[in-house]
Amino acid sequence: MYPDIIVLLIVSILVGLPIGWYIFRRAQRKGEERAESVFTAIVAFILITIFSGVILFALTTEIIPDQSLFLTKQGELQEMFPDKITLWKWDERLRGVTVVSYATRKTSVIMSFSPISQNPKIRNLTYFVEVEDMGSPTAYFQYQKTIGQKSVDKWLKYYLYEFNEKYSREVAKFYNPFDFHQQMAFEKLIKDFLQFHLKDSGLRFKRAHFKLS
Repeated sequence: MYPDIIVLLIVSILVGLPIGWYIFRRAQRKGEERAESVFTAIVAFILITIFSGVILFALTTEIIPDQSLFLTKQGELQEMFPDKITLWKWDERLRGVTVVSYATRKTSVIMSFSPISQNPKIRNLTYFVEVEDMGSPTAYFQYQKTIGQKSVDKWLKYYLYEFNEKYSREVAKFYNPFDFHQQMAFEKLIKDFLQFHLKDSGLRFKRAHFKLS
């Protein structure tokens, strides 16, 4: 990329030189002192060179964010970029590829249901679950294979409804959301259930907690 930067710098200078010369000659015609004319021309040259360089750089480069993948038309991995990189638009690596991100994302889901305790009492329980997806090229492809274009929260809610049905009796035992041990037990219960379904999906369980209304 460095040879191209040198070319870009030369072009910027070539753009700035005639404009600086024009301003110098214009200042002389207005009767300004030679020193003032030179100073004005130099300032104009520097500013125009910087401005034209920035514009040319923006028009001729492609900024690739960190944690990006280059995929072929067949969806195969061509190259990965863990760190941000700037490429020229004519770089061969950009030809015929799709740039996708494998950066970590978070999804939160809130569920409500009313299990019946052994007392019997109806618990109006609401709980929160947070998961992460992707974060690595491997997790990206797992995510695309398992979830693809589907909504993560809908996909997750499907299994949370299954959790509600299977563990309603166990969940009904949680009666105090301010009890740290109950929150930890609830989180472990839901984590253990979800781990099987999240395996090889590109999603990872992060946390969960409940409250009563």
